[in-house]
Amino acid sequence: MAISRFAQVLALLGAITLLLVSGCGYPGVQPVNMELITSLRTACSAKDPTWLDANVEKIDARKAAGEMSDEEHATFMAIVEQARGGNWESAELACLRFQQAQGPTPEQMEKMRAFHDE
Repeated sequence: MAISRFAQVLALLGAITLLLVSGCGYPGVQPVNMELITSLRTACSAKDPTWLDANVEKIDARKAAGEMSDEEHATFMAIVEQARGGNWESAELACLRFQQAQGPTPEQMEKMRAFHDE
């Protein structure tokens, strides 16, 4: 019975985290961190704890190097915690929404301009 209660609490925390992350919108991600969303999404879709841990190392390293804002870091880590709690599908969906919330990078905009100028 205790395991069942624990699972319920974890599920509730995951749902609350997802609501907080998705309900408040996602922060803009610095261009250098865009590939981390894709990498984290891959780890979640594969349900691979080793890949998840590798992403956490990269996320924490970017934060320590000053290449990631507190808001970005908190969003990444909320997704990581969903996955660590066994909510892999919710974490993957959060990654997708995080990706969709990002605008094009300056490099992508330049490529689009060059394409249309041809």
